[in-house]
Formats: sequence, C-alpha cells, structure tokens
Amino acid sequence: MQRSTHETDAKTRIGQAAAELLAPGETTILDGGTTTLQMVRSLNPNLSVTVITSSLLIATELDAKPAAKTVVSLCRETGQREPSTPVEVARVIFDSLAVAYASAIQRLEELTGRAITVVHLVGGGSRSDFLAQLTADACQRDVVAGPAEAAVMGNALVQAATLGDLPRDRWAWRRLIARDEEIRRFTPRSIRGATEC
Repeated sequence: MQRSTHETDAKTRIGQAAAELLAPGETTILDGGTTTLQMVRSLNPNLSVTVITSSLLIATELDAKPAAKTVVSLCRETGQREPSTPVEVARVIFDSLAVAYASAIQRLEELTGRAITVVHLVGGGSRSDFLAQLTADACQRDVVAGPAEAAVMGNALVQAATLGDLPRDRWAWRRLIARDEEIRRFTPRSIRGATEC
C-alpha cells in the first residue's frame, strides 16, 4: 500500500513538472497513461493549448479546462461529429494528417510552380500502412513509406561519408536506403472527395 501511494505521489509531481513546461499556444500529443493524466489535471485551466490524444479519459479531463483544445472539442466547435471512442479519435487524427499533407503539397506546388509527383513519408508515421494509404488517397499521389528511422540512417550515412567509408554522393545514399526492405509504396485509390482539403 505504501509503495502505490509513493508511486502516485511521484506521478503527481512528474505531472505537475510536465504541465509547467507547456507554454500558451503550444500543441502537445499525449498518450493515455496515469502520469499524463496527472499532467492534464495540473494544467492551468486558463492555459490555451491544443492537446492531441486518443485517450477519452484525458479528453474528458481537458473538457473541464475551457482554454484547452482537443480533437473532441475542435470537432464540436467546427460542427463535426464528435469522436466517442479511442478508435474514432485515432481516425480523426489520421484523416487530419492526410488532409494536412495534401494541403501542404498543394501549397508547395503553388509557391514553387513545380509538380510534386511522389510523397515520401519517413519517421515513425511511415510504419503505419493505414496512414500511408490515407495520404496517397488524400494527395492522389504515390507514397513511398519509410524508412522509419530516417534520422538515424541519415546520421549514420553522414558519419560514414565523413570517415571515408562511403562516397559523398547523396544519390548513392538514396539508392542504398531504397534497398531497405522497410520501404513500401502505396498508390492512390480513386475516392470521391479524397482531394478535398
């Protein structure tokens, strides 16, 4: 019993310290853990932040903080159906990411006057075949997903080139990475409204 009280006290202190790190106007992504719940409970109710979470418990807790925005509250404010399960919250987030990518690509094409024919999805998000397919559908372009550890691979390639173990040729590096079995290609499906941003 004493141990669990000690752990709860520690999580409360960690949550309070984490809450103090958020500045007005910031966006944060939170999972559904007990420490993050303590963080949300410690937030100043007048702190204007946007919180992305798949945890309905955290979203419910944030509803009591009028200045905080969540996926659920943003859906409510914009007249969209509010997600009511973790799966629905996750789907809203995935759809929003795919549409944001499509909008960014459209804007980049307008600014540069150049066509973007392929979207490269790297980092942790590239592990999700679901996100990659949604992105291909929303952008109506092929998506190359992976590598998930792009930053690590890039760092290793730069170090190897610096040491003389690899040529200083970024195209050779790209060919090397492209041989990685983690790289996957997704083609857009024709879906009515898929390109609406």
